[in-house]
Amino acid sequence: MVSDVHNPASVIALRGVTRRFVSKSGVQAALDGVDLDIARGEVFGIIGPSGSGKSTLIRLLNRLETPSEGRVEVNGVDLSGLDARALSALRHKMGMIFQSFGLLSSKTALHNVAYALELAGTGTSGTRRQRALDLLDRVGLSAHAQKYPAQLSGGQKQRVAIARALANAPDILLCDEATSALDPEATQGILTLLAELNRELGLTIVLVTHEMEVVRQVCDRVAVLDHGRLAEVGTVEQVLFAPVSAAGRALSKHILPPPPDGVGEGAVTLTYFGEVVYSDALSAAVQGLQARFSVLSGQVSHLKSGPYGHMIVDMAGPHRAEALARLRARGVSVTEAVQ
Repeated sequence: MVSDVHNPASVIALRGVTRRFVSKSGVQAALDGVDLDIARGEVFGIIGPSGSGKSTLIRLLNRLETPSEGRVEVNGVDLSGLDARALSALRHKMGMIFQSFGLLSSKTALHNVAYALELAGTGTSGTRRQRALDLLDRVGLSAHAQKYPAQLSGGQKQRVAIARALANAPDILLCDEATSALDPEATQGILTLLAELNRELGLTIVLVTHEMEVVRQVCDRVAVLDHGRLAEVGTVEQVLFAPVSAAGRALSKHILPPPPDGVGEGAVTLTYFGEVVYSDALSAAVQGLQARFSVLSGQVSHLKSGPYGHMIVDMAGPHRAEALARLRARGVSVTEAVQ
């Protein structure tokens, strides 16, 4: 079992969850003994390669799938104990968006959103229409309310799907590879919208993806799945910069610049966050010392929590140790690049 050191009072909890499927080759476990807590109001990423069990996990959260063992709890309620009526009520408070959008091609954007309210038996046709218009405005599509899905771009279709998922004012939004079918510009727009919804509406968002870049931008914490098992759970900073599992290390390689060939024994990896990113920490560290440095590779970018810097530097000279100590005193994480 992987321990979740954050361990908050959770809105979603999985306890010993296993999901098996029968195939021609025998019984296979899509998930195997997963324990997980997701806190109210956070954006929680679930990441892993294809076949790791990500989509199965998210479908367990609204009982589109049923665990073979273990239990899934939402707000402390075990979903296995819900009757059809209670389960329907739960699903209305748990919006879901998919990679394929799932829009009705015969209905306009307005009617796709209003239809979710109609299915829930909410309000009159007039109030449903106004609610749908308000939601389309919320996702930036008020000018496209009368267009059909075929007339919309991929990013616009996903915005309609998000508006539809918000129709019944859910507390939780489940996103299954919501940006995988989109181009980079549309992906950025959807991620920005999800971050706004989390911040302004207090939505708990569970986001399944195979892209570490998506996790980097919008998630607070992330779980790494590997062949149905939970490899590790932590903040995005922990999993990106100090992964403890082979699966986590493999994912971080896709977003951090690789060390250049021929890195010498004097090379160090520097990782730093917040105001230090824009400071003169590196040049100040060698000032007045017999030490010199050269940057071999690096990047400056952003997590949801703020900016970060990550670089590999060749540090040399008689006062190398003193320069590295100065960096650590400024809040820079220093590790030897050659392990």
